[in-house]
Amino acid sequence: MMDIKIDEDVKTSTTKCDKDFKCLVDNTYTLCRVTQSIHDEVLFVECLEESYCNYKMSFGFSNICNCPIRKELYKKFEI
Repeated sequence: MMDIKIDEDVKTSTTKCDKDFKCLVDNTYTLCRVTQSIHDEVLFVECLEESYCNYKMSFGFSNICNCPIRKELYKKFEI
């Protein structure tokens, strides 16, 4: 896995993460798959986990991810 570094201010702004930042520390953690991106700011995602997430927002038949770290991962590393 590549060396992933997230700006500290982005991590600090991710105040509602109840998953202990698994996306940054667990190489086996599966991120929600980005299905569409609008200007790297609005991420439509398909989530494999059915568990509740503070950053997942229902939008019609889709979900939008509002997690600052997830947006940064997509923007910088296209993951």
